Amino acid sequence: MNRIRQWQSGSLLVAALVVAAGSVYAFGVGRRSERLIGSDASAPAEHAAASDD
Repeated sequence: MNRIRQWQSGSLLVAALVVAAGSVYAFGVGRRSERLIGSDASAPAEHAAASDD
């Protein structure tokens, strides 16, 4: 019975690593920060120049 549990936990570990590697490949590791609508934070430079028109 222990050997079956070891294979199950090993398979689960491999599956978790595959999912983690796939998500890093698909989405990358960098995070984007976006301003919330209606927040008081200043607008980025390219958007601020466009909204002055």
